[in-house]
Amino acid sequence: MYRIGEFSYLCETTIKTLRYYDKIHLLKPVKIDPLTGYRYYSEDQINILKKIKDLQLSGFSLDEIKDLLKNENKEKLNAQIKKIEDESSKKIMILQKLKNNMTKQKVEFIANPNFTIVGIPTTIKSRGGIELVLKKLDKKIRQEQFKKYPYIVENYEKGFSEKNTRCFIGRILPDYILSNPYFLYEYNKRGIRVINSKKVKTVLHTTVETTILDSYKKIIEYANENNIQISGSFQEVYNDDKIDIYVAAYDLAQENDVELSHRMYLEKNITNTHPKEFVGKWQLMGEIVEPPYLFNPKKVHTKTGSKYDYIELYEDGSTNFENISWKDHYLVMKEDNVTFYSDLFKPYKKGFSTYMNILINSKESNSRPYEYYYKKIK
Repeated sequence: MYRIGEFSYLCETTIKTLRYYDKIHLLKPVKIDPLTGYRYYSEDQINILKKIKDLQLSGFSLDEIKDLLKNENKEKLNAQIKKIEDESSKKIMILQKLKNNMTKQKVEFIANPNFTIVGIPTTIKSRGGIELVLKKLDKKIRQEQFKKYPYIVENYEKGFSEKNTRCFIGRILPDYILSNPYFLYEYNKRGIRVINSKKVKTVLHTTVETTILDSYKKIIEYANENNIQISGSFQEVYNDDKIDIYVAAYDLAQENDVELSHRMYLEKNITNTHPKEFVGKWQLMGEIVEPPYLFNPKKVHTKTGSKYDYIELYEDGSTNFENISWKDHYLVMKEDNVTFYSDLFKPYKKGFSTYMNILINSKESNSRPYEYYYKKIK
């Protein structure tokens, strides 16, 4: 199943449209999580939405489409076909799009190219605004020779965004930028950020053959089919003759080096203390909504079944679970002879209640943990 943001990428429609279709009972999600309110859609519903969009292009109203999906009416379809016979330009456009979607596009799982990016975070009203931001950036950089380097757009939006896209726009520059304190000082003074993604080891990559959104969709499909977890935002690299798309990703079949290093560090440095502020019985309230630029096509995350609805932390470091203890500000969870550490954030007051966020880490989260919040009830 796909979350609503992932489903919108795959079907090239907006989250707002999907919510509206749910409201009018045209296309309802197969599941709504009662705890988080997340909508989930199935693989089969991709074809249903494509049919809805094709019927809309053919001139049917949403009410008519709803009726056609329930009871296929050939007479209505024949009447509409006759009506649009003279609309040749629209038919050509639809056929071209179908042809483009049939194009085989190569997606590959590769080592991170480790770009050094100099740029600025911004919001663009439309794709046409990229050039204006680049001119502004190049003026701030004040290095005429840098214009020869490719520019990059990092898309921070979750789902398909038609306008007002939050993103980072910059140029990919040589590594010597990072080793030159003068450049770093000057760029920081002018409000320019320098980013290097060396911590990310692997990415998914494809070269755009039809549209950028279609390339996003191909990457998500590839990740879903190959047990790969996407864990970042899409980067669009614009070269003279092509556009390359990259996104950070992890092979879920492999041990995550970052997580392994984190566990080893905590095993040596965690203190055997039990702060009183964490002691008590905590009730699960829900999952903290992840940042918009992160999503997980495989939906591999910590499962919070009924046994994790409540977590009780005792003064001696034990809990109400046999495989979970706690010390310092960490839950210590043992699964299949592997120890995972989950951060206990400092409890906070909200009204008359006390809450605590827990950054859950387990073998199922792999590339990054997920944040849940609990309410103190005892």
